[in-house]
Amino acid sequence: RRLCRLCSEQRAAFGRCPRPEAIEPEPDIPPLPKPQYNPEPGADPCDQLRRDEETTVGRARRHVEETTCSASLWIDGLFGDKADVAAARSAYGKIQLATFWSQHDGLNVRLRGNARLQLPNMEDRFSLFVGKEAQGDIAQDRSQDLSLSQRFPQFDDRDETVAGLGYSLPSSQRFRKDFRAGIRFGGVDSRLFAQTRFDYNAYADPRNLLFLRGTPFVDTMDGAGFTTRFEYAHLLSDSRLLRLGNVATVAQRGHEGVDWRSALTHYQRLRKLRGVAYELFVRGQTDAEVPLQEYGAQTVYRRPILGRELIGEYSLGYSWPRIRDDEQREGSVRLGVNLEMPFGREGR
Repeated sequence: RRLCRLCSEQRAAFGRCPRPEAIEPEPDIPPLPKPQYNPEPGADPCDQLRRDEETTVGRARRHVEETTCSASLWIDGLFGDKADVAAARSAYGKIQLATFWSQHDGLNVRLRGNARLQLPNMEDRFSLFVGKEAQGDIAQDRSQDLSLSQRFPQFDDRDETVAGLGYSLPSSQRFRKDFRAGIRFGGVDSRLFAQTRFDYNAYADPRNLLFLRGTPFVDTMDGAGFTTRFEYAHLLSDSRLLRLGNVATVAQRGHEGVDWRSALTHYQRLRKLRGVAYELFVRGQTDAEVPLQEYGAQTVYRRPILGRELIGEYSLGYSWPRIRDDEQREGSVRLGVNLEMPFGREGR
């Protein structure tokens, strides 16, 4: 239970945590009831109450939540006549405005985000996802990495918009699988992709969790490929978690050999949903001009702003990058400020 609780707080502080489904919850904790909504006849079921002291960020988040709710109802209505307002209002996601600077790459400003909408008229197994991430991250299943180094763009990062459908296959607590297919919009070109994800909780006890994932994928840009992920989490205390994460991708095109990244991260929970993390990381590509492309360390402090309406994240790091054979490996300071607006059920 302590590992589940700390993982939940880690999710609030750092976005996501390893899946702890294999750890049974204690029987005295009742499940949360499914919310029910009964709007008055003629009223928009997605409208939310406006608060007198509503901030600008709160107003923006409410508009996003109402828009995603309306979109969910409309899309789900294409597959059936039953309108599930509760499912539509449970759509969730986040919008991020990130500013990064490093001595090696200079200033970089990114606007990214994602949203996930359930489609109950399609047997409660289908969902719609849309997002703007680094090129290839969603199609190759690399965008969900917990590594703090993912907070900094890669040297050759380009963003793209992705939209598609996901289907959850029959699963168990230890093993789950799903299928996703969609379209990538980057520049003037559009590309199709499909992937199947296999998640396996190989081992779990009150202090340890071993999680494995394999994702075969295919798209019209990079061809066929495979991404594998290994995560080990160890509960050091009720407020500290140590995590070792590794991800590697091989594809017909777009990568020079195996594109890999490893990170050892120490998460510490602070008071009032605050958190701090310290990380050692290394990454590279096996067949690149320089196989070992970067290694370094960084720390991230994360705290709520304006209640839970906005999350601030402040990063400081130092790394030794080297991408080309004709350049010297020199130290580079890394600074980052990330503002994140979560919305929907995970933003409450």
